[in-house]
Parts: sequence; structure tokens; C-alpha cells
Amino acid sequence: MKFIPRAEGTTDTRQPIPGFPDIDVLFVDGHTESQMLPLLKKDGRKALFTADLLPATTHIPTAWVMGYDTRPLMTVTEKERILTCAEREQWTLLFEHDAHHEAATVHRTEKGVRLQRAGQRSEFDW
Repeated sequence: MKFIPRAEGTTDTRQPIPGFPDIDVLFVDGHTESQMLPLLKKDGRKALFTADLLPATTHIPTAWVMGYDTRPLMTVTEKERILTCAEREQWTLLFEHDAHHEAATVHRTEKGVRLQRAGQRSEFDW
């Protein structure tokens, strides 16, 4: 079944969800095929539920991937693309598996995109 259409033949993985104007979905394939990351929009701000692509703040450096990613090199490329968007568009990142931080923001350093601030989701108004 295809509940959310995925644009074929494009590298832009951000797709709107019909009937839900405040949610887009980003598709990634490095961890698992067609994993969906919801991008929430509220009051001009955006938050990405990072799922297993970035399960915790410790996974923000692009080379830090999980040993059971099905395509780890693709994961690195996808993380770089998504973290660049997160930094440029000032997204809040929401984590599923981080024992200490529910949310974070990132910024660009000489070593790439890195953690800027981390805390509870409520501290980021999400």
C-alpha cells in the first residue's frame, strides 16, 4: 500500500502529506528502505522526528552510523543532506532513542554540522 506517495526519479525526498498541511515527510533509505521522517510545521518553525536515522544526539556527526544500517554509506550521505537543511532552516530535531535529550538544534562548525543545544522537547516549544 502507498499511503504517502513518494516522488519517483527525484533526489528531493521532502513530500507533503495530502490532507495534512502542517506535516511533510522525508524519505531515507540508508537505515531501512523508505524510512519516513515526519517534518512538523508550526508557527513558521519546523521540527524533524529523526527516527532511526539520528536516534540520539550522539549520532549527529555524519560518520556516526549504526552497525545495522542496511546501507551505511547512504546513511552518511542522507545525514549530511538532512543536517544541512536542519542547520540552514533552523529545525528542531526530535529524538526517539536518546536517554537524556528529547530535542536539539544544530549549527555548522569547521568539522561539519554539530550539536548546538540539547534538552527536553518542551524547552524548544514542541
